[in-house]
Amino acid sequence: TNPAAVILYLLTDQYANPSPLSDDEIVWDEFEAFYEYCEDHDFQCNAYISSEDYSIEDICGFIAESNLAQIRHAGRKVGITIDAAVNHYTQLFTPRNAWNFSVQRSFSQDIRYFRIKYIDASIGYEETERTVSLDTEGNIVFDAPVPDDESGTEINLVGVTDPAHAAYVGRQRLRSISRQKRTFTWTSDVEGILCVPGDVVLLEHNQFSIGLGEGRIK
Repeated sequence: TNPAAVILYLLTDQYANPSPLSDDEIVWDEFEAFYEYCEDHDFQCNAYISSEDYSIEDICGFIAESNLAQIRHAGRKVGITIDAAVNHYTQLFTPRNAWNFSVQRSFSQDIRYFRIKYIDASIGYEETERTVSLDTEGNIVFDAPVPDDESGTEINLVGVTDPAHAAYVGRQRLRSISRQKRTFTWTSDVEGILCVPGDVVLLEHNQFSIGLGEGRIK
């Protein structure tokens, strides 16, 4: 089942959700884009999850994150952001429309690999594991031996039953974390903010000697 359809069912169906959302409380264009994204990548969601252990919001979050997306709240509405490449930026921030600029660079130990845990339909729906790692030249490799140390971390995917799907999510996560070294923060008036979480913006500031660079809103 398409993950977008599963999340919408959990959010809006009266039998699945004791407090279902109305159609007016869903950002439909974002879920339609997520549905098409999952179709294009052949992402499926197949899982049994007890609602006694997790809330509806938790389960929707698990499914979204297992498919490179994130549930977001836009006022009284619920939307979804896809962690996918875009070829344009939504907004430009400069000292004219923002202030309190700061930048923080991460010097923590780099993540070199992920252990991806999921339920594999090809071996009778047993829990299995794939590794996604960086070699000495920075290339991404699959299922190579990895050390049991702090240079890696574990990811548990919910609803993912295909090895190729698990590998794709792991590869994209590793690419993202290996390239996002700096975090920029700034302040802007609410009425001047056009972007939403997941959008790419352009930031220009002479004190940082930066410009013509882009980052994703979190």
